[in-house]
Amino acid sequence: LAQAVVAQGSLYIPISRALRWAGVGVMGSSKLALIAAHFVGSAWAGTVYHGKMSMWSETPDTIVGYKSEGSACKFADKSVGGLSAATAQTPYILSKKYCAVNREMFGGGEICGACYRITYQGDHEQGLGRPGSDVIQVVDSGSWATFDCHMTAFHEITDYNTGFFPITYEQVPCDTGVGPIAGVLQSDYYTTKLVFSNLHYPVKSASVSIEGQEYPLKLIGGWWYVWTGGVQGSVKFKLTEQDGEVVIISSCFGGWQNRRTGDSCSDAQPQHQLALQSVAAPSASEASVAPGSAPSDEVRSWSSTDTAATNSTEAAAIPTGNEAVTFLFP
Repeated sequence: LAQAVVAQGSLYIPISRALRWAGVGVMGSSKLALIAAHFVGSAWAGTVYHGKMSMWSETPDTIVGYKSEGSACKFADKSVGGLSAATAQTPYILSKKYCAVNREMFGGGEICGACYRITYQGDHEQGLGRPGSDVIQVVDSGSWATFDCHMTAFHEITDYNTGFFPITYEQVPCDTGVGPIAGVLQSDYYTTKLVFSNLHYPVKSASVSIEGQEYPLKLIGGWWYVWTGGVQGSVKFKLTEQDGEVVIISSCFGGWQNRRTGDSCSDAQPQHQLALQSVAAPSASEASVAPGSAPSDEVRSWSSTDTAATNSTEAAAIPTGNEAVTFLFP
């Protein structure tokens, strides 16, 4: 039977077990490939990793970076209004519960917008702080530690104001506010730079359809780029999150020709489509698995968290769907 092997971690998922969880028997190669692809970009929720956390800054608008290029993820870029930008209105940016991550974790920006529960167990070697936990959002790169967090989050987690603290962390779906947002970072006749925010998980792939013609977007260090030339017409964004969910944002800008730097678009009721939605949820008995296997609540949902490799040191990277995965068939 087929088995999925995540090369950089210790996660071994027999496809036969996954099919039993899904209530699927013998199936065609196309459906099997669809489920296999889901495992490549996803892992079971609740996987806990070890790392370190430091304090980034206590400045209220440090994410904007007026004396630098600002946050790599561009949610509150100064060119589009800083903290007043539509893409900066996530619950985590508003409450200053955000962090930078180290360059290995940041990769090419695929992690932008991801949310993690960070927990300090009170095990600092000098006995500093007190145990605590909070959920943060990733907004930047360049941290020396695994996470470099704004003072608000750092203090909430440790009850301390500085230093390096040992922590555990696991990815969780983000809370959202007004719904998915597409923001224009820069635009001219030929090209457009975009950023997407207020999603449950980071964007894995994106495209824009202009009057029915689809253009793929390219991720560049945390923001997205597209070349369209001087086309005009109705606009629809298609975003695929890293858990496989597809989000559609349509009727933007009053037409592509009207987009301007600083513009944003968010459907009041964005359309969501769940990848693998045709795969049935497992029964309670099937969801009972042996220790070390996927927890039952993770089995019930096909919208599981990002694939992540075990982090034995603070500098270890977390793959974001591009790690090598081998499927072995008889």
